[in-house]
Amino acid sequence: MIYLVPEGRDITELKLAEEQLRDNDAMIRDLVETSRDWIWAIDAEGIHTYCNPAIETILGYRPDELVGKSSLDLIHEDDRKIVQAELPRWIDARRGWNGLVLRWKHKLGDWRYLESNAVPVIDAEGEVLGFRGVDRDITDRLEADQKLAQIAAQLAHVARLSAMGEMVAGITHEVVQPLHAISNVAHATASILQDEEHAELSEVRDWNASIISSAKRAEEIVKRMRSFARRGESERSIADINEIIRESVQLVAFEARRCRAEVHLDLPEPAP
Repeated sequence: MIYLVPEGRDITELKLAEEQLRDNDAMIRDLVETSRDWIWAIDAEGIHTYCNPAIETILGYRPDELVGKSSLDLIHEDDRKIVQAELPRWIDARRGWNGLVLRWKHKLGDWRYLESNAVPVIDAEGEVLGFRGVDRDITDRLEADQKLAQIAAQLAHVARLSAMGEMVAGITHEVVQPLHAISNVAHATASILQDEEHAELSEVRDWNASIISSAKRAEEIVKRMRSFARRGESERSIADINEIIRESVQLVAFEARRCRAEVHLDLPEPAP
């Protein structure tokens, strides 16, 4: 088909370009309207100017219930502070954001985690008019990750118990040995104290020191056993690596003695 204006000028290419634009617009509209992700637009104040139908599935609101309202009203208070602090910077830098995870309140009251990506809308003068973006509901994925972490913690606990079971015999020996020392030295101390003619008490003081040392050693061994077998999530904290090494060597000292092996430590001070 050929299009002619009254003056006889051929505008066929112009008409074809207009039809192509209409087709492209229709295609983009169909993609946006049928997307399972929340596609949205806000002005520079954070007021919604567009929401696709997916918002009803994700947060329970119809698009017309959010258009004209602030997006900040539905964001968790802690996350809202982050957005309020960053929004002026995004506008000044004329940039958007990627992978921003925010908690949004569902119409029924529960919280949903949405991963947001956005770009700024800039006019001919370079002013930021607002933002357009896509948010994906990742709540189920995060909950699955948490369950996997719990399972991993349980498996780690089982592994610790299994390893502890293999060391029970040797650790029992480690506990019994200092207890025997305590008993023997305590009896010797009692005998000396009963000897009225024995005036020198330096040996008694040494033996008492030995009692204290042996008792402390037994206490530390039992404490490490309880800590090792304690059920619960792992905790991360800053620690002295040298102290961890020393405690580990003490924990397996029975195995070293059984193999007639000597352990020599060359640890840097201070610890790295």
